[in-house]
Amino acid sequence: MTTVPTTSLPLTWTSRASRLPAREALFRRLRAGDVTLRDFLDAERAELYDYSLRMTGDQTRTLNSLEEVITSIEAMRDDFADSLSLRVCVFRTMRSFNADGWKVMTSLLENPLLESSTTQPLSTGSTPTGQGSGHSSPPAPPPPPLSKPLERETREDMIVLDRALRQLPADEREAVLLVRRLEFSLLGAADVMGVDEPLLSANVSSGLGRIEAAVRESGRRFNINERLLELPLHPLPESPQQSSTNLSVIIHDLRETNGMRDWPWLRIAALFLLCAIGMGALWLWYQGAPTTSSSVPPPRP
Repeated sequence: MTTVPTTSLPLTWTSRASRLPAREALFRRLRAGDVTLRDFLDAERAELYDYSLRMTGDQTRTLNSLEEVITSIEAMRDDFADSLSLRVCVFRTMRSFNADGWKVMTSLLENPLLESSTTQPLSTGSTPTGQGSGHSSPPAPPPPPLSKPLERETREDMIVLDRALRQLPADEREAVLLVRRLEFSLLGAADVMGVDEPLLSANVSSGLGRIEAAVRESGRRFNINERLLELPLHPLPESPQQSSTNLSVIIHDLRETNGMRDWPWLRIAALFLLCAIGMGALWLWYQGAPTTSSSVPPPRP
């Protein structure tokens, strides 16, 4: 990733308060040429990961598509008018990449920053059943999810809120995530989901109503809208996954420079090489194997 001076704003925002001012400032720097599109997209990485994970319940799938989405948006080279249109494009692309595994039930998807019970998160290797089924540097590390340790009361509030959020019907969960957590406008969120504004607004209201009922039933009292912004993001895994995700970036860069125009011939050459290696290994094994005549004792006179 391009190294950018951090004299004004960092490239990632760690506070769980509103990120609109920091995001707009970063977009202005993008328009001015002080940062690259990749820098802006990397700043969205943690929220994009959390959004997809909360809708698919599948960590592996989300990780595999994360870098592909960022790379594909970067390759568009579109001149986005504002940060909203850029973010709509990013989140809508993530949704499209995971369309066949979207809207699953995620009631078991615990956030490890909040809960550490014996209940395991949804499988990272398969999609659970439910409501449907030139960058050689590694991606920027995720921002620290919490700027300071949570107080006990705050943590308990957030555990109740997180459980209520992940138990919502998929359409309501996504609407609440986009509008109240990721700070999209109603128009922007409707564009991401591909629905009209009245339906989007109804899903937000219904989802918040269910969350309010769950909070009231738990006996807790707190401002739901404020806590939704403060709710910690699901932490991005550490570097072991980066080698696989970086492969898509390497392939993309090779294609951009026409380095893969002879790709079919390379595959044929690789196939012949593998065949030669296999035949050589078979010949060596045959040479070293005992013959039938040497293993049978000679006949007695």
